[in-house]
Amino acid sequence: MIVEDNHTDVGLIREALREHGLTYRIVHARDGDAAISILNEIELNAARCCPAVMLLDWKLPRKSGAQVLRHVRSLKKCGPLPVIVVSACDLTEERELLANCGVCECFRKPMNLDEFLRIGELVRRVVNAGEPIR
Repeated sequence: MIVEDNHTDVGLIREALREHGLTYRIVHARDGDAAISILNEIELNAARCCPAVMLLDWKLPRKSGAQVLRHVRSLKKCGPLPVIVVSACDLTEERELLANCGVCECFRKPMNLDEFLRIGELVRRVVNAGEPIR
């Protein structure tokens, strides 16, 4: 699941996943409200599985990344979802919240394409480290 309001960044993330051979069906939410709605639908539908990983932009419209993260952790089914926070800004002030909410990794959006494509490597590592969520 990609929660990101910047279409260019979504495209770069998709490309990074492809470059690393990760062929997930991607669910995209353009803002925090949409992410929460999608997660609530998954939570209520026994036939739907939680995403393997969430890439969460920290600066989102409508609901912030922090609000989305708190909501994820409040869910019964998707609560243990691995989350990678993606941000263009320094998250030093948020470190305590991130640690308390069990964020797997933080990825600072780089200025060049080669560095951005490394997010695929990070996703592979996080997904391979965890158990599938049912």
